[in-house]
Amino acid sequence: NARGHLEWQKSYGTTLYSLGNDVVETASGGFVLLGSTETSGLSLQRYVETGDLMRIDFWVISTDASGNMLWEKTYGDGGFDFVRKIKGTKDGGYVFVGTTQKDTYRNGLLTLKFNEMRIFKIDGNGNEQWSKSYDNGYPFYTNSVTLTDDGGYALTGYLEKWHGSLLGLYKLDANGEKVWERQYSVGVDNFGGDVLQTRDGGLVVAGYSDVGQWLLKLNPLGKYE
Repeated sequence: NARGHLEWQKSYGTTLYSLGNDVVETASGGFVLLGSTETSGLSLQRYVETGDLMRIDFWVISTDASGNMLWEKTYGDGGFDFVRKIKGTKDGGYVFVGTTQKDTYRNGLLTLKFNEMRIFKIDGNGNEQWSKSYDNGYPFYTNSVTLTDDGGYALTGYLEKWHGSLLGLYKLDANGEKVWERQYSVGVDNFGGDVLQTRDGGLVVAGYSDVGQWLLKLNPLGKYE
C-alpha cells in the first residue's frame, strides 16, 4: 500500500527460465507484466545432461487488480529474446521493446551470435498487431521506448562496434517504420538507458559512458540543440 506494506504477491511461470522486467498499470486497475520465458519445454535435467539450447521468447501477462492472471502470451521467432520496457498506447494496447539474439552461419558453421533490436505492438488483449526488427550491420541492444506526440515511437540502447559502443537512438512512425536513426558518443563505450519526449517536441536521453553519466537534449530530428 502507500506505506509500503504488502497487500498481495503472485508468482507466474513454471519453466526452466522465467524473468520479469517491467510492468504498467491498466485503465481498469490491473497490470500488464513484461518478461522473457523459456518456451521449448526444456527441463533443467535435460539442459544439464545434454546441453540442448533453450528457446526464450518475449512474454506478456495481463492481470486484474489483485494479480490474478487474465491472459498470457509469448512472442518471438526462435532463439533468445530479452525484453526491456513496455508502455501503454493511446488505443488501449501496448508497445514493448527488447533484443533478439540470432545465430549467423557460414558454410554450415556457427560464426556469430548477432543481436538486433525488436519492437512489438499488441492490442489490449495481447494480439500482435505488428512487430519490427532493424539491422544496421552491428549488434544492437534495446533498453527503452517512449511514445511521441505524432503517434510514433523513440527507442534507445546501444550498438557494438569493434572499437567500442555507441549510444543509439531510433525514431519510428506509428507503424514501426524507421524515420531516422542517430548514434552518439563522448567516450569509447557509450550506452543509452532511457528516452523521453520533452514538452517542446524534442527528446531527452539518459545514458552513460566510460567517462561518466550522460544526458542528451535533442531536437525532434535527434540533433543537438
